[in-house]
Amino acid sequence: MRSPRPAPTCILVGGTNGKGSTVAFLSAMLSAAGHRVGCYTSPHLLRYNERIRIAGNDATDAALTDAFARIDAARGPISLSYFEFGTLAAFLLLAQAQLDVAVLEIGLGGRLDAVNLIDADAAILTSVDLDHQDYLGDTREQIGWDKAHIFRRGRPAIIAALEPPASVLAVAAEIGALVLELPTLSEPVEDAWDCPLPDGTMLRMPQPQLSAPCQTRNAAAAIWAWWSVRERLPFKVQAAAVGVALASVRGRLEQLQRSVETRVDVAHNPEAASMLAAWLRANPRSRNIAVFAALADKDLAGIVAPLADAFAAWIVVDLGTASRRARRRLRIRPWRWPVACWRRGRCGRDQSRHECVAGGGSSGRRRWSRAGVRFILYGGRGTDCRRIAAGVDQPILGSLAIHDYPQWTTPYANAWSAPP
Repeated sequence: MRSPRPAPTCILVGGTNGKGSTVAFLSAMLSAAGHRVGCYTSPHLLRYNERIRIAGNDATDAALTDAFARIDAARGPISLSYFEFGTLAAFLLLAQAQLDVAVLEIGLGGRLDAVNLIDADAAILTSVDLDHQDYLGDTREQIGWDKAHIFRRGRPAIIAALEPPASVLAVAAEIGALVLELPTLSEPVEDAWDCPLPDGTMLRMPQPQLSAPCQTRNAAAAIWAWWSVRERLPFKVQAAAVGVALASVRGRLEQLQRSVETRVDVAHNPEAASMLAAWLRANPRSRNIAVFAALADKDLAGIVAPLADAFAAWIVVDLGTASRRARRRLRIRPWRWPVACWRRGRCGRDQSRHECVAGGGSSGRRRWSRAGVRFILYGGRGTDCRRIAAGVDQPILGSLAIHDYPQWTTPYANAWSAPP
């Protein structure tokens, strides 16, 4: 396939959290400057096509299937994983799109990730925290060592991680990358915040519409990455400001348009859960209710602990699939949590919708809204959270999509009561 390069300029984005948001900031900024931008991110929220975006549009089904067919014909006896197949398809489609710049998100880790095939012109490390320990190691030092291998000799390495492990700086020095370490940012003032550039210049930027506390730091990392390749892509302050203000990405404290405030956040590790907790503290409501789901390999205790006191009630979905490791760390049985779940008949493939405990028609939804109730859907970027998000994207919370879930059981099923 002649190893097509996705674009003349390529920027890699790696890290435990913040990758998708940072890609969104970079894409919005560069697009505002008039560049033709392509992005590759993972995983998708609802449709696979979301992973590949060209000039702001998702890849079409026809383009994807054609790329898959070409890769299948070219691979011969070589076995490819699901992610490798998809990454090669992304490279192919981006290369065909005549882009100015491609922004590529690392899938897992960095050193052995398929996206790291590309020798990027700049790389961003957004954060380093515990996740995917079965593959990357059990400490921040081990995980940072793996992730830092996205850096390249003589090319900018933007380190946005707060208190990065020593291993990150050691790998960057061994590789010979040009390290640009983002300092601590000052607190926002009214509707603006200050972004220092590596040369000492201070930029006044608008508040991003992405509302988590970490988003100004993600935006700053994107600004630094663009500034670092300014000889290839001339840096424009006004375009950077427009991109900061307009960047959006689904599943990051995304507010669904419902009569009851409902937000979806893909927090699925301890660091992301802490960020979500900080946002809830800064944006209080009279009653927060969690709709929680996590894949079996996640650190269940680490995802729940930062939010243990943040919710008045929990709706726990598919908790029975949690790994033994996660259950041991909780030191309590899942059904002893103060949760509110529901059970209505048997959950099978032919019965894909259940009435939500927050139902009760339009009058019930108005009562929840008047009582200041807010629903937060969180816990994973995998199948569980995506299906919850898809299901709640209906008149709320009237029903949830629960295809393939086992039967829901809980002694608290009748403990739910509507607000006065």
